[in-house]
Amino acid sequence: MDFQEIRIKISGGTMVPSLTFEDVDATTKPASEAKEGWRETMTALGRNAGQFVKPQMSTSSTGMTGVFTYQMAGSSINEVGWSNQPDMALEGVSYASWTTIKNYNDAQGNMARGSAVFTEPIDDLVVVYALTQADKRTNAKTGVFMSALTVGC
Repeated sequence: MDFQEIRIKISGGTMVPSLTFEDVDATTKPASEAKEGWRETMTALGRNAGQFVKPQMSTSSTGMTGVFTYQMAGSSINEVGWSNQPDMALEGVSYASWTTIKNYNDAQGNMARGSAVFTEPIDDLVVVYALTQADKRTNAKTGVFMSALTVGC
């Protein structure tokens, strides 16, 4: 999985963060061309004393996003600086449909939102953003960018 990440390391302590992912939507293409478009995926992964800590992922029951399981390559995790890691399953928030695609405005932000809540303390956090694109073989092609991250301190 190709992705862009932001890493936040706590020096001398831990945190138990909750994150809200905004504007997790998809390209606005007609339903007949949806598989030519892309959809966003966002997730987070933590560590505490070198051990992985996965958050609880959720979305609104009335929104257009859902929680899906993706395979994260160990080589991608190694690029973050967490070396010698195996491939792992990781949940992420994505736009839920390949055929009903709409780009929501600020007033409808709840339609394209998700969250990650950690229930255990972490000392290292990675926030991941990816774009996924389906093809006729059900493989994924990816390209990524990160637009903004706001951290309250």
